[in-house]
Amino acid sequence: MDRKIVEMARSMMHYMALELEGWGEAVNAVNTINRVPNTARPHPFEVFFGKRPDLSHLQGFSSREFVHVMKSKRSKWDPKAHRSIFLGYSNTSKAYRVWDLETERVLTSRNVLLDEIPPASYSKAASTCRQHASSRAVDRF
Repeated sequence: MDRKIVEMARSMMHYMALELEGWGEAVNAVNTINRVPNTARPHPFEVFFGKRPDLSHLQGFSSREFVHVMKSKRSKWDPKAHRSIFLGYSNTSKAYRVWDLETERVLTSRNVLLDEIPPASYSKAASTCRQHASSRAVDRF
């Protein structure tokens, strides 16, 4: 694996206090590398598509978010969103991969709202995510 990718993934894992099992989620750094401008070489996206990439949707690994709960999956008095942690981007659709803190599952959803509070304030969530990193279930909305 490329040294730059390994270094970025290691930094992300350390920042989020993830164990080795979380390396797969941290390697989403490749997506970031391919979109970050670099003065030493032409931008890969720009070379391939002939235009600058839209970076507005990029989010930091482990940012705290709220993921929408579909009406069919909640009762009248249940919350409309669950707290979650951003893991990366879906490879199969224009959606985000998040760790749902309520259900303790990896979800893929387009209906995500970013909450820009640093991860130090939710270190308990990181330990829960660590414990379940090896047994990931994917639930699509």
